[in-house]
Amino acid sequence: ATPMEGHADGSAAALKRLYTRTKSALAQAVKEQSTPDDAALVEWMFSFAEVHTLLGAAAAQIKAAPGAESTPALKRCYARCRTALLKAQAEKGSEEDSNLTEEWLFSCAEVRSLLSAAAAQIKAAAGGAAAAAAAGTSAAA
Repeated sequence: ATPMEGHADGSAAALKRLYTRTKSALAQAVKEQSTPDDAALVEWMFSFAEVHTLLGAAAAQIKAAPGAESTPALKRCYARCRTALLKAQAEKGSEEDSNLTEEWLFSCAEVRSLLSAAAAQIKAAAGGAAAAAAAGTSAAA
């Protein structure tokens, strides 16, 4: 089961919008670097909800492909980003609006890993929607 299953289409659409915006920001961040360095930390503007969404996609990808070559790097990225999220939430308190935008320090490599996981979840959600539509069409026939 993917994180998109059982959710309204709005969840998949929100992940797709976040993916598109973040991919564009990543391209801009790489372009602005004088020397390309995937390990250099870059300031990213995300809300707590957006970081949580990206982590959900990463967790689903880790679970879906535990033996994939990229899984160890994604697991490290997930652990570091999750720790940053929990620390930020603890500092801000539970009353903090999850949609408020914060600065996050993530490397381009980490953001690229999160985007790869998000892309896989978007593709899985699109495949699941197409399969459900096909099943509905064949059941109606």
